[in-house]
Amino acid sequence: MPLTPVAAGAVLYVALFASVLAYLCYNRAVALLGANLAGLAVHLVPVFGTLLAMLLLGEVPRAFHAAGIVLIGGGIWLAQRRARA
Repeated sequence: MPLTPVAAGAVLYVALFASVLAYLCYNRAVALLGANLAGLAVHLVPVFGTLLAMLLLGEVPRAFHAAGIVLIGGGIWLAQRRARA
């Protein structure tokens, strides 16, 4: 990978947000919600990946994107509902 300002910015972004900020937020979620509910956040990775691809890369929204997001949201809702009962 050639060393360009864009490449340096990408590495800085990954180092700050994905490595540090994400772990801090996840640890806070575990402290607030407990490990069982916070673990459900792993399933949101494809949702955020899809949304960021649409915003940053110009990905065209399709019906399967919406269906996947709705199914993931429904699964998380069902899991957290059952966990609290």
